[in-house]
Amino acid sequence: MTSQDSALPADDKIENWIRMARTGSTDAVGRLLETCRPYLLLVANEELPSELRGKVGASDLVQETCLRAHRNFDDFHDSHRAELVAWLRRILLNSLADVRRRYCATDKRQLAREINLPVDVALEALNVPAAEASPSSMVAAAEQDAALQDALNQLPEQYRQVVM
Repeated sequence: MTSQDSALPADDKIENWIRMARTGSTDAVGRLLETCRPYLLLVANEELPSELRGKVGASDLVQETCLRAHRNFDDFHDSHRAELVAWLRRILLNSLADVRRRYCATDKRQLAREINLPVDVALEALNVPAAEASPSSMVAAAEQDAALQDALNQLPEQYRQVVM
């Protein structure tokens, strides 16, 4: 366990939530996962290699872990905080292993094959000319112009000149 464990609620409260979760309380499962989220984020930040950080964030791993744990809570057979934390850590590490396989062990997505563009080329690519206006946006703009003209026509002459 880490110092992060001290931020978790007392053992008896967690064990009570585990009992409630076993009876089908999704609220209890949610509370368990939410209280463990900071610990899982700490583990994810420590375990996520720098070369994968451009592909997936630590919070993404935690989200995936919580989703898997919620979906498979019936697979958790213990009733203590330490076992719950260890179970969640194992799910997180399995999720990380899946990410590694996806981006490091496949030819198409191999990180070693990626080439970083120079900053000036990357910024140039962002300056994409605007597409032509769609027919609906042209109609909306015409309606807005007409409404503005009507509003200007309702103003006294002095005010209209100031606005113009």
